[in-house]
Amino acid sequence: MVIIVLNVGANTAPEWGGFRAPIYSDGTFRFVPIPLKDHYIVDPPAIAPTYRCLGLEGVVPEDKLDSRALLSPDFKNLAYGHIKRPSDGNAFQQLKDEGGYLFFFATLRRMSTINPDWGAYLIGYFSTEFVVSDRELAERPEVQRRLENYAWYQTRTRDGREAAAHWWITGSSGGLFKWAIPLSKNSNPNEWNAFALKTLRTTTGKRLPQRAFYNWTLKVAEEEEKYFWQEISKHNPNGNCESRYV
Repeated sequence: MVIIVLNVGANTAPEWGGFRAPIYSDGTFRFVPIPLKDHYIVDPPAIAPTYRCLGLEGVVPEDKLDSRALLSPDFKNLAYGHIKRPSDGNAFQQLKDEGGYLFFFATLRRMSTINPDWGAYLIGYFSTEFVVSDRELAERPEVQRRLENYAWYQTRTRDGREAAAHWWITGSSGGLFKWAIPLSKNSNPNEWNAFALKTLRTTTGKRLPQRAFYNWTLKVAEEEEKYFWQEISKHNPNGNCESRYV
């Protein structure tokens, strides 16, 4: 079994929104997907709603509320199209061969008096159903049907080219957690906390440095899987999730 951990969602980089989603003092949070770039079109448009339509007033800056959101990962339909990252290694091929889980984390803005005012948190997961490469997708109609309501799969550039993904993944169960699980130190969001350092590894199996690099693709160490799930259940009993977009 393979457990991959990826950073997703809006963050302070202008390309990815320019803001962070909130986490509240009780550990609940909102997930805010990245904006759909202007040179993309989604058909039907309803599967790429605006932030306003998603009910994110007061969460997303006022000047961005009428921008369309790219619901990816899609925590309601349990679908995700992964564009290859330099740190992927062979992790997704392993996920295809062995099955497992895809966990997602985001950097969130703390809505409290805690300083610093942000950190990294696990926010949800999929138990994998299908994991297929872009080249294989054309020959897998059952996967295509599962992706029909997933925005990235239905995205085209304005000149008609299909959106790219190296891996298309659907889940058989999962969703967004109710309570986020911290991965960074409370005192320094640029450093992993003890839980992350104990359980997470690079895709080549190396332990993480104290300094957090949130663009890395990570895996849960096989020998730490039991402890990893214990910590998940401590925050979200039995790994319970909610079927919601944000």
